[in-house]
Amino acid sequence: MLDKHPSKPAFRRFTMERPICFTPGPAYTVSVDAVGNVRWSGIAHVKTLGRASWKINREAIKGLRERLREIKFRSLQIMNPDVYDVDECIFTLAHADGSKKRLSYSPGDDPEALRRLERDIDKLLGTYKHVGPKPATRRSR
Repeated sequence: MLDKHPSKPAFRRFTMERPICFTPGPAYTVSVDAVGNVRWSGIAHVKTLGRASWKINREAIKGLRERLREIKFRSLQIMNPDVYDVDECIFTLAHADGSKKRLSYSPGDDPEALRRLERDIDKLLGTYKHVGPKPATRRSR
């Protein structure tokens, strides 16, 4: 028997931003919707500059949902909302009901759960191929 009322997705869109800062770390935004459509925007110090998109499978989406539940993302507090001059990572979870949760932290805050989440997102969404080593530039002679 088919379920006439399937459950709503846990989120509508999840976004991770690594903005430009004073250190030469990768700067990009990556987001994923509830069905696995990933959008990439490489800003600086990344292999893929500009826009890219791809799709991830259901298992990866399930993994992301599980990670968000494990760390109780919805109940975490904003760590560092006004600091923009250090390496920073900003997470935004847009819920199916239209509400949003935005969380910002910098490595100096040392929130191990968020640090692991940052690495897990890169792995689950497949961003490593776009972050990669910085592209080599040709030297002029």
